[in-house]
Amino acid sequence: MVYRLWRFAVKPVVACALLAAIALPLGCGKKSDGSAQNKAPEAVAISLAPSHLQSVQRTIDVVGTLYGDEEAQLSAKVAGRMIKLFADVGDRVDAGAALAQVDPMDYELARQATLTALQQALAKLGLSDLPGDKFDPNTVPTVVQARLTAENAEGRFSRSERLFKQQPPLISEQDYADAKTAAQVARAAWDVAVLNAKSILAEIRSRQADLAIAERRLADATVRAPQPTGDGPAHRYGVSARQVSVGEYVKEGTSLFQVVADDPIRYRAAVPERYLAEVKLEQSTTVHVEAYPEAFQGIVKRINPQVDRESRCFQVEIVVPNPKGLLRPGAFARGSIATRTDQNIVFIPQEAIISFAGVRKAFTVADGKAVEHQLATGVRDGSYVEVVSGLDKPQDVVVSGASRLANGTLVTVKASTQPTVK
Repeated sequence: MVYRLWRFAVKPVVACALLAAIALPLGCGKKSDGSAQNKAPEAVAISLAPSHLQSVQRTIDVVGTLYGDEEAQLSAKVAGRMIKLFADVGDRVDAGAALAQVDPMDYELARQATLTALQQALAKLGLSDLPGDKFDPNTVPTVVQARLTAENAEGRFSRSERLFKQQPPLISEQDYADAKTAAQVARAAWDVAVLNAKSILAEIRSRQADLAIAERRLADATVRAPQPTGDGPAHRYGVSARQVSVGEYVKEGTSLFQVVADDPIRYRAAVPERYLAEVKLEQSTTVHVEAYPEAFQGIVKRINPQVDRESRCFQVEIVVPNPKGLLRPGAFARGSIATRTDQNIVFIPQEAIISFAGVRKAFTVADGKAVEHQLATGVRDGSYVEVVSGLDKPQDVVVSGASRLANGTLVTVKASTQPTVK
């Protein structure tokens, strides 16, 4: 019974002794006279660097797709069996260059038949060459013959009429009537000869048109790259697809090749509608593709006047010179359209900016104390960052020791980094 009481009584005593042993060193030899609280705070050593004003080229970043300056799907204009191929995928050809050949034999025979018919029509008029637009049918030999016969008959009738009207008549009434009829028949024959010559002349014009068609179809048996019309540029094309083989019979309209002209190349991008007032024709643009590190320069050439109802964007087309063929149609590209230049924009060193929880700030010094500025930043130019708001003029900003500062903290500027007084 005595042992149990001793065991329960000793535990609290031991616990109190342990607590006293732990607490004793903490309070040993110290006086609570409040001297630590009255000690003045130490100034934080910092370094300063100047900010400056500079101009900023504003840009609009866009994404889009590259397109060829011209893209064409070439089809067969005549039917026939393919006998030759002059180009394949990846080849580059000049405008008008031959790409394939359809068997021309049938079209050559048709041309020869049409030419023969034309020569026969020319022979009817006694011509060896095609007549001009001002050709006179009265110069045709058959017409000349008919005219001379008619003039002779009319002369004989005139003489017969004078003889018949004398008193007494020197010729019989029957002779007078025969002369009159002969003159009328000769005049009608002259008219018929003129009409016949005009008919043959029309036949010649028709045969001439048929010959042109036959020659055109013979030429179309050779499939060629597109040729410029008028003052259009003569492109150099790349063959991007071939859909025919030698020996294959093709019909009119059968797709044979797809070609693309890629110098210059067209970059089409979507621009948000809020930039409608800023995008203008002839603005310079920088284009980047993932395949190459360098940038390509272009010019805004077309602006779609309509905003897309779904995306709320409008399309722009930028023409980019591509003499080396590095840019490929169909590729994805990023672009920056240079819009305006803003002057006198404040830039501060990147190391002066402190970011925490989405807030950016920098410090300046006034009367030996730190002054906090909450910033909105913009573009970056090397080691300097644009200040959109927070600093309205160039000031010396803290570039080292800023992480230890708060608004109003005492600071001391390192001698080696004292800002130059302006």
